[in-house]
Amino acid sequence: MLARAYRDAGYRGTGAFSVQDPLFNAAYGAAESALAKISAVCGLDPAPHHREAAATTAAMAEHLYADGLFHARDALTGRLIRSASAAGLTPLILSGLPREIADALAATALGRFELERRGTVPSFAPGTPEFDPACYWRGPSWINLSWLIWHGLRRRRPDLAALVADGMVRAVAHAGFREYFDPATLDGHGCHDFSWSAALVIDVLAQHRLDGLPPPEGEVAQQPRRLGEVHDISDHVLT
Repeated sequence: MLARAYRDAGYRGTGAFSVQDPLFNAAYGAAESALAKISAVCGLDPAPHHREAAATTAAMAEHLYADGLFHARDALTGRLIRSASAAGLTPLILSGLPREIADALAATALGRFELERRGTVPSFAPGTPEFDPACYWRGPSWINLSWLIWHGLRRRRPDLAALVADGMVRAVAHAGFREYFDPATLDGHGCHDFSWSAALVIDVLAQHRLDGLPPPEGEVAQQPRRLGEVHDISDHVLT
């Protein structure tokens, strides 16, 4: 329905669904910071990218932040769409995020998202009515979301970043490179051999540590050691 509405409007109008999203804008701000670094290396002027990154961060802090978490905002009404989504923690990747907001996000990760107790990042805060550890983005832990939060914590709270990194490694050691995981049991769900889970865990291992990895257990230990067939991509591709 949304896709049809955008198509009929020529992909130009905002339509009835127009949301300013914290994850999308955090990625945009971080990309501008990266472009500033690339510009400097290439002998170009990084200032426009620095300005855009700073403006994006300031706008997010003013319009999308409340009560220790970033939220989406209805662009038509200006109202926050409050939720307990872990996407609200991803602005930690913004280098210019004010210290007090970054500290509040870290406290939210420890408190509402139970990071210290679980060692994993659920996609939705446990204890909320919507939380479901097996219902797609309403609770399961995703490697890509955890990876963004890990990156955001590395400079500010390396102790918490290490918790997130260990949680990602433990999840794949237990269940393999699954699409998403139960944040408490680490049981895997969705596709097997999920490429972004594998790629991002490799990045974590390269920058976090390679020694002392936990031995395979759980689902991984029960899998027969064999090479996959050419067409053995996942358990439910094209379904």
